[in-house]
Amino acid sequence: MPQLRLDGVHPPQIQAVRPDADLITISIGANDADWGNLSRWCIAPIEGMDSRCRTNPFYVNGVNHGLRALEAAINSSLEAVRGRAPDAAIAVVGQGGYFGDRGCYPANPASDADISFIRNSFIGRYNTILEKVSERHGAIFVDIQNQVVGHDACSRDKWFEGFVPTSVYLGFHQNLKGNQAMARLIARVLPENLRTSR
Repeated sequence: MPQLRLDGVHPPQIQAVRPDADLITISIGANDADWGNLSRWCIAPIEGMDSRCRTNPFYVNGVNHGLRALEAAINSSLEAVRGRAPDAAIAVVGQGGYFGDRGCYPANPASDADISFIRNSFIGRYNTILEKVSERHGAIFVDIQNQVVGHDACSRDKWFEGFVPTSVYLGFHQNLKGNQAMARLIARVLPENLRTSR
């Protein structure tokens, strides 16, 4: 679908996929799962408070529904890409890195238990879906979450922003160090003939 950006409306990204493409990298966020709204249930407005989103039926049901919707959307996206570039290598970039094993203020204002729940029950399951759908379409899944441990939004050497960004980068996105690390992780799993810059 078209994207509304600050500089105007951009055409759907699928239109940029050429039949002769060698490599296509895809990173699919969780907006289709309403992640932005769901995550608010986990925020603890006061340090030390436990919002217990992990036991909130609305949050848990919302996560389950959102993940089902994401699987269908990802499958459709990869079908469309593969249809336009049948011979391309496709690398699907996993999610994760924002959450470690604890909350912190102001970046990830949630209890340690809720942070662990988000990391495992949402991000972890989302990556399982990404990997499964990637395999279905002959794509390469790039594991991010398990390769960037120690660089979450609460880390001293952070590569990712959390709920509340503490830099110029957007929340739930990687910063410059994170972008560089992800590029290395992607390059590491590519076929040898695609690792050389052209």
